[in-house]
Amino acid sequence: MCIASEQADRDPHRIHWILTLIAEKLLKRSNGSFQDCSQLVMLRGALAQEEWRIGRLHQKVLEDLKPHLGHPYKNVRDNVASLLAVVCHGNRWSGMSIRHNVTMETIITTFQTALPNPKMVEFNMQEEESKEQVRILKTAIHWLSVSWATGGMKAEYLPLLLN
Repeated sequence: MCIASEQADRDPHRIHWILTLIAEKLLKRSNGSFQDCSQLVMLRGALAQEEWRIGRLHQKVLEDLKPHLGHPYKNVRDNVASLLAVVCHGNRWSGMSIRHNVTMETIITTFQTALPNPKMVEFNMQEEESKEQVRILKTAIHWLSVSWATGGMKAEYLPLLLN
């Protein structure tokens, strides 16, 4: 919270070092749910202040979060989904597509590639792969609910999700 308040209305080019430091080693060392969630919440607060002005950092965060879509801890998955909603949130406020910003289509494609074909997968809860796919689906649903609640999700994106 203090980082988000401190950087409000500041030029992201002057404080890029602190944003990069917060985003560095994102969930690289798992020290438990509390520390992972704390890092994600701190990063979410910092990124929410900058909105569309740090598109390349948004791309880096998306790439770093891809392996953690099916994280074993529910709290971490929920914070990953909320952070993904913030990452693509900035693009909708600008009214135009900015070259380096992450779009809703990019995140939808990320979920679609993480799940080969959710309609055809047989979920056997004894297998670890099935458990991870269920966790990825839960992350996607949480991302959808957060995006919808903040006004980022539009009705025209729903057909992309049903594929």
